[in-house]
Amino acid sequence: ILSGIAMYYWVREEYGTPAGFVAGIMYMVAPYRFVDLYVRGAIGENFFFIFPPLVAYFICKLAKRFHFKYIAGGAFAITGMILSHNALMLMFLPFLLFYTAITIIRFKPRHVRGYVVHLVLWLLGFGLTAFFWIPAFFEGKYTLRDIVTKGEIVNRFETISRLIYSPWSFGGTGMMSVQIGLVQWIIVVIATIISVKLIVRRSVPLRFTVRLMWLLLTNFTVSILLMLPISAPFYQQFTILQKFQFPWRFVSLAVFSAAATAGILVSLMPKKRLTIYIVGITLILFAVNYNYWHAKSYLDKPDSFFSGVYYGTTDTGESAPIWSVRFMEHPARAPVEIVEGAATITFMKRSVTKHDYVVDVTSDSVRMLDNTLYFPGWTVYVDGIKKNVTDILFQDPNYRGLINFFLTKGSHTINILFENTKVRTIAELLSLFSLGILLIFSIYGKVIKRKHIISK
Repeated sequence: ILSGIAMYYWVREEYGTPAGFVAGIMYMVAPYRFVDLYVRGAIGENFFFIFPPLVAYFICKLAKRFHFKYIAGGAFAITGMILSHNALMLMFLPFLLFYTAITIIRFKPRHVRGYVVHLVLWLLGFGLTAFFWIPAFFEGKYTLRDIVTKGEIVNRFETISRLIYSPWSFGGTGMMSVQIGLVQWIIVVIATIISVKLIVRRSVPLRFTVRLMWLLLTNFTVSILLMLPISAPFYQQFTILQKFQFPWRFVSLAVFSAAATAGILVSLMPKKRLTIYIVGITLILFAVNYNYWHAKSYLDKPDSFFSGVYYGTTDTGESAPIWSVRFMEHPARAPVEIVEGAATITFMKRSVTKHDYVVDVTSDSVRMLDNTLYFPGWTVYVDGIKKNVTDILFQDPNYRGLINFFLTKGSHTINILFENTKVRTIAELLSLFSLGILLIFSIYGKVIKRKHIISK
């Protein structure tokens, strides 16, 4: 619902209320939206749809009239987009950057400030999320991500027929529906014909409309091609695209493009037929899609199912550290174990980032096994003294990826902490700096407004 409201506000800002209404409805009820929600359970991806039109809205507002609140709104919208789903963010980024460019060209700012403010908006958006994407980019090499996803995407291409129509199914890849929507396809065909006519006529007042329509149609066409086998050489050449894992994710881009295009078409319709067009397209959308608005069934599980180890997951092992096995071999017998020697363990505190306990070693030495997968940042302190990374035997083939280390005879206080790496510290400082800049903008904007009111 929020995604439809965001699309409505953006298209309304460009082309009026009727156009915004149709675009918002089309954006909300596209078949793939319900695949995400009821079949895939892709909550992050479903949440992502709110933000691209919201980013576009603030870009449009900022181009029309400079105000600090538009910079802040756009920066937070970019933040929401990146934090919701980083893969889709990369997918939508080219369109939003091109939209920024044609919007600036449209309004032709008289001062350099008109160009700089848009750059600041984007820099602040990426700066606010630096704590997330910088470690993901630089420390992703410590996971199996690139190994698991390499080459996998070329085995998951779709056919053009399934993009036009594929029956509703609650199955996985290859079975679930990846149809873009019959109405969406019709809209794109009509928009292509009309945009060609407008280009031939060289209508100056509609120059921006034609540019935006062609940008959306190009977006739609590229997204279709990237889901077909014909694009296999492109994925092999630009391997970063393989991180998308599934080509059919580009349906998201196609749905967005078709919805915005529908809004533009409404703005070009004669006012006499406008009501008929809006009512007609709304009824058709609801008629062809209403069967998708429900879950297949519901699971009733006892509490033990949720409190125990859950073996079912959509993760295919890409999140596992490179020095571990891809999937869990067996559930741990205990959070901490003695695998060599003799000792007693007294637990003090255990959370996801901090493990505290006391070990009384009765043999000459013991080997401790903390059943936690090692990742850069995990640090072991014995009696307050930090152990070297080389002393944490996480690459031992017998306990692959798990934190284990030796202790000598006696009583020892163990503190295992998940601390920041240098990369994460720098990234967090950059995010705090960006947040500080936004706060300064906000305060400065209020001061300027107050002075303006007083002067009046």
